[in-house]
Amino acid sequence: MKSKPRIFPLLMFFISVSVSAQPPKYALVLGNVYSAQDSTDLQGATVVFTEVGLGGVSCRDKGLFLLPKVPYGTYLLKVSFLGFETKHISLKADHDTVNMGVIYLHPDTKILK
Repeated sequence: MKSKPRIFPLLMFFISVSVSAQPPKYALVLGNVYSAQDSTDLQGATVVFTEVGLGGVSCRDKGLFLLPKVPYGTYLLKVSFLGFETKHISLKADHDTVNMGVIYLHPDTKILK
């Protein structure tokens, strides 16, 4: 008597692999960068990830920044602009859109000699 192929266990294996191998989720991270001194927008300020390989962006009009396709996770952002103190902000990307709101940078009071 021939043994019948066991299709059911093989089928269950492929179903479980396809369910567990879901594509990673991504978030759009956005916000604005302003001067804490006079609330003017800081167009050209940089917002970068401290983690290697994730990159960053420069702020647009009204200090707006958009970081598209950020994999879900927890990160540290570095926000900087010439003449202002650098700020580090924790980011938890766990929604489709994460609005960081307004980030205020304080003028750097150190005088270069």
